[in-house]
Amino acid sequence: MAFSQLVPEDGTGLANANTYCSLSYSISYFSVKQNTAWLALDSQQQELYLIQATDVLDQRYGLGYRGNILTETQSLLFPRTTFADKHGRVIEAGTIPDSLKNAQCEMAILAMDGSAEVDPNQSQNNLKSYTDKVDVLEETKEYFGPISSSTYSQVTRILNPIMVNTFGGFQATAVRG
Repeated sequence: MAFSQLVPEDGTGLANANTYCSLSYSISYFSVKQNTAWLALDSQQQELYLIQATDVLDQRYGLGYRGNILTETQSLLFPRTTFADKHGRVIEAGTIPDSLKNAQCEMAILAMDGSAEVDPNQSQNNLKSYTDKVDVLEETKEYFGPISSSTYSQVTRILNPIMVNTFGGFQATAVRG
């Protein structure tokens, strides 16, 4: 029997969690979608892709998640404090939303295809320079490279209800002081 490397977040803010969904959740998700490529992988490969997907989700989208982290010691960016999603549904503290688990499954497929990477040219850390002029309100942002959203469009669509703002796979927030 192979050793499982997955430590699914259970909603308590585990310090060692490395995935939002369990292996069985991903298998059920892809069985319904009839994704034979995922189902043909062995469990160790599936676990690896789920862990990679979790990392990419938190790095690409984490700054835009609604609510606040539940504990200071949790390893992942969910669970969060209670918040309402964009449809007005209340997501209770300690809940891992199905939309996050579903997005993780979709990102795992991208990881399997080699497309789920946190590329500095495609992340919220892509900002090269920023200018803010208070009088006459001028704001200028320059990025290092193109930000592609097509690769992550399905993931972005699934995550949209639990995000503050989403624009093509990265989060943008303007704060005026």
